[in-house]
Amino acid sequence: MRGLPLRLIMFCIVWLSLSHCGSDTVSLLVRVKNLPAGIAALQVNATLDDKRAIQAAEFTDKLDQFAITLPKDAIAQGHLLIEVSGVDNDRCELSRAIVDTTVHSDVRYSEVEVSLVKLPATLCSLTVDVAGIGGVTPSSGGVAHGTPDKACALPGACDFPKGQTVTLTSTRTPSGRFVTNWGA
Repeated sequence: MRGLPLRLIMFCIVWLSLSHCGSDTVSLLVRVKNLPAGIAALQVNATLDDKRAIQAAEFTDKLDQFAITLPKDAIAQGHLLIEVSGVDNDRCELSRAIVDTTVHSDVRYSEVEVSLVKLPATLCSLTVDVAGIGGVTPSSGGVAHGTPDKACALPGACDFPKGQTVTLTSTRTPSGRFVTNWGA
């Protein structure tokens, strides 16, 4: 009987926190499991019915859960794919997970659970753009950002193990220049 008041209070807190959402939205609470030590933030990307719904959202507080709110009129089939990455203070990726779920426009609130998987090596992202005519080749392997099985191709974003030296070799015209963005 002692647990009933606590459950009632928790229900009221959840209900009040969702009350800012109108009747034209659907909210999904994502509970995150297996948070390895060293995670400073969660980076989240999501697609709804094969259209980008959330791009590079970052959560730095209460890393064991986050919420996604979607407009009901954006939901067609309701197929929601959520990619979650646990990153360190340098924004290098320590762990990742994907949850594939369905949302329904007639269900205002639901919950899913995602379990992070620790990567074999901490990966840091290197983004290289080419201004002018030419190309760039990294000295060492690396993988296409967010796609562990695809080889690195520059210009673009590639992931390399943290601490690994990467030498870029250019084939460019005399007027070409390099612009780099280390990190996200």
